[in-house]
Amino acid sequence: MLTGSRGWKLCKRVLTGLLVLYLVLLAAVQIGQRITRRRAEHLLSDVRGLQLEKSSWNDAQVLMQRWGRWGHYRGTCDAAHCDYFIYFDSAGMTTWPAVTSERLSDLLYRFVEITTKVQYAHVSFVQGEFDVQKNLVVGTSFSLLSNLPGGGEIDSRVTGTRDLEKYDLWPEREPHPEYRTILRGGTNSYFFTEFTAATKPEDVAWLTAFNFSCITRWAPCREMGDLLPYAWAKYIAETKQLRVTRERIAECAYSLQELVRASESVAVVKVEKPNAETRQWSPSPGRLVEVLKGSGSWHTGDVRKIWSGLDPVAPTEILLFKEDSDPVYPHECGVIPATPENLRTVKAAVQGDN
Repeated sequence: MLTGSRGWKLCKRVLTGLLVLYLVLLAAVQIGQRITRRRAEHLLSDVRGLQLEKSSWNDAQVLMQRWGRWGHYRGTCDAAHCDYFIYFDSAGMTTWPAVTSERLSDLLYRFVEITTKVQYAHVSFVQGEFDVQKNLVVGTSFSLLSNLPGGGEIDSRVTGTRDLEKYDLWPEREPHPEYRTILRGGTNSYFFTEFTAATKPEDVAWLTAFNFSCITRWAPCREMGDLLPYAWAKYIAETKQLRVTRERIAECAYSLQELVRASESVAVVKVEKPNAETRQWSPSPGRLVEVLKGSGSWHTGDVRKIWSGLDPVAPTEILLFKEDSDPVYPHECGVIPATPENLRTVKAAVQGDN
């Protein structure tokens, strides 16, 4: 039977052991976060160092050698084509081929989960990626995800690409056609930016300016804009104006002259089988009567399907559209009744452009 003195000593030993364990776990988490932050900063610098459409397969191989421990690729990887990605997290381990044992992987994640819950800490996940095609780097990306104590996460990404996210503000001009700042909603929402080879270096700098203190700070970053603060501030500043612009577009609050001047192609068509519904989603076959603006492979007398969305299609219409395609996809507000007055207005606007 334990005496009071021996019981107290045992209790002190247990408490001391728990304190030591807590301090060890605390040190492990703090060290892991700082190592991850330093690696993340270096990885972003390396990814930004790859110039779209200029950097070669040899440049990409330098990164592959430097980050080989954390790097992986899908399928084949050579100068013709290589999709290479580099991944690590605050636990200091990778989740893919490096951890071959599922049991070991589960144990490591359980350890990290317990540690973060006990210390109310957070784990960050970092990934860099580049795409090589025909000996040229044609795409890059970098992402930072931080989980939140108690559940949830914040996620931001930057992408260098050939093709920006579609951002149709017709008939308005895009405020910055060389880059994008976009919030993707849904269950797993995230904020991301995009740029191309034509984007100015000074714009690329703030588009990719991550706040890496979110990895190491004691109080975790909680807001979506915390990871890319400069890009987020730009996005918020533009959101109000974009909302007003989209409302104008939805209401077709533009004169016919403005719509014609903003259109790449204008044509008069006769619908072969007019839809009796005032609103419809199915395509209508339309025969080209006359091209008023633009040129392409659609010739007088040829029939193409016309997808007009919710715009009613009458027997004869003026179509405003962007691309020479089959089917034809008119712009919003791009299906105009071909009345004599509208035809005069459209032709005058086209002549004014010329």
